[in-house]
Amino acid sequence: MADAPPPSRNGRLAVVGLLLVIAAAVALALLLLRPDPQDPVKVDITGQTAPEQPLTHYLARADAARGQAYFARCSACHTVEQGGPNAVGPNLWGVMGNRIASRPDATYSPALQRHGGTWDWAAMDAFLKSPREFAPGTRMTYSGVLDPQDRADVLLYLNSLGGTLPPPAQAAR
Repeated sequence: MADAPPPSRNGRLAVVGLLLVIAAAVALALLLLRPDPQDPVKVDITGQTAPEQPLTHYLARADAARGQAYFARCSACHTVEQGGPNAVGPNLWGVMGNRIASRPDATYSPALQRHGGTWDWAAMDAFLKSPREFAPGTRMTYSGVLDPQDRADVLLYLNSLGGTLPPPAQAAR
């Protein structure tokens, strides 16, 4: 029985290269999966997630410019220009204070059409938090905005775009 020849230099380089590729893939995965520092998870000293404050708490600290920056994620499906066209989802100019699923030129899921009500602060906050929980069966595939401050920022931004809602009294600036 003959002994196997020792690995060649090219063979060793191939193994080292493969290990480098694997290490780079793992490092990239860790970077992509780590929590966003802009979206800190609120955890108390026991390791439990801290309960959310009332919406007015976040609205009092809301910033429309931060909401506009966050809304860039939504712009793949929604436009916000006055008189602008619908995209995958409806144009959101003037949505705050209007009836839910009320744009005549937009196509809404039956779930959202059945929901009823008005896009007030609480309804839009609940929808942004979890569209599927707000209107089970909605066609909106976005999973939701987890951070309540991000939601408040987006609410304030949307209201600045032709919305008709005054801020809740406790959140008056």
